Amino acid sequence: LQTYEKPKTKKEIETLYIEADEDHIHLQNGKPDIVKLIYVHEGKQTITKGRNELKNAVYFSGVYEGEKVEELWKEVWEYIVSTYNEDKIKRIYVSGDGAEWIKFGVKYLPNAVYVLDLFHLQKYITAAIKEDKKTKRELWKAIFKADKQKVNELLTQKYKELELNGTENPVTKCQTYINNNWDGINSYSLYKKEITGCSAESHVSHVLSERLSSRPISWSKVGAHKMAKLRAIKASGILLKDIILKQQYECL
Repeated sequence: LQTYEKPKTKKEIETLYIEADEDHIHLQNGKPDIVKLIYVHEGKQTITKGRNELKNAVYFSGVYEGEKVEELWKEVWEYIVSTYNEDKIKRIYVSGDGAEWIKFGVKYLPNAVYVLDLFHLQKYITAAIKEDKKTKRELWKAIFKADKQKVNELLTQKYKELELNGTENPVTKCQTYINNNWDGINSYSLYKKEITGCSAESHVSHVLSERLSSRPISWSKVGAHKMAKLRAIKASGILLKDIILKQQYECL
């Protein structure tokens, strides 16, 4: 099922935004699984005072495991080239939590820039620093200045201060997460005027979790994949009956 309608003429736009995250579901065999969500938009627009919405957002979702994740990003790219003049696109910002399948999209798409979702970074920092407001303030300052050396110095200092050992502790996990996603952090310094922020967590909750994981329900992989597709269609503002009629017409 296609989650978008092809326009008669392609738009000419220089910047596109992609946000990605995932929902965790229960399968009927008792095992967990992941449903991926990607949405493409043209930035934010003000609706009323204090309320913004994504401009022309289109959603893609499903259970894409292993190498099949390329199929998902292929769907996204096919939408982009069918909707926009790709020669005019200077930059595509891809925001996410650092998962490998999201970083794959950065490599797959031309002119893509990885942006780390600050919501996930904040969770790591809060777990590591806790109530140390001074260190937390200095850490965020260093992050937004893209001062990697200072960030590592602060976290190493906290590690010693707490007399920690090994790597299975929140400070080391935070430091590893930051270093593994430094490209996505550095983007805030390089492209701060264009980056709009990421709201993927709330979109996963609204588009997927509301139907797939917030209730005590288990799924087959096929069922979860189809439901995720339907939820993406709904979120994109397309009526399912219109898609069915279009498919029937094309079969005539």
